[in-house]
Amino acid sequence: MPAPISGNAIELKFFSSASANALRQDSRIDHSLDRHHMLTALHQEVAGIIESLEIVDGEIKRLAAEQIDERDVNAAFADFGNVWNELNTREKSAVLTLLISRIEFDADESSLSISMHPAGIKTISAEATEQQQETNS
Repeated sequence: MPAPISGNAIELKFFSSASANALRQDSRIDHSLDRHHMLTALHQEVAGIIESLEIVDGEIKRLAAEQIDERDVNAAFADFGNVWNELNTREKSAVLTLLISRIEFDADESSLSISMHPAGIKTISAEATEQQQETNS
């Protein structure tokens, strides 16, 4: 036969049961807060990724605009000799500045390296095409 339970033991059992329920409720709140913090962190991470993608997309568009092809070069230099002869010294300097990004001379190898601005060739190509269309109109 089980021992009789005194009043203090019943109160203790009730208190323990109530405490366990309160702890479970607190645990649900903690989990809810954890989920909220996790969702907030994920949202911020996704926002950062989207921002990075927008930056990359802008850079891709900028680089695509600088790309030149054979048609651009041909259009830019089709009548370059005649155009060059008509330019004054300041205009020639401006054209060279637009076209050339860097000139390197290697004395040991006696070599000259000239790097061009792709955007400069594009600009001259566009102007040459525009002039040609005006002439043909």
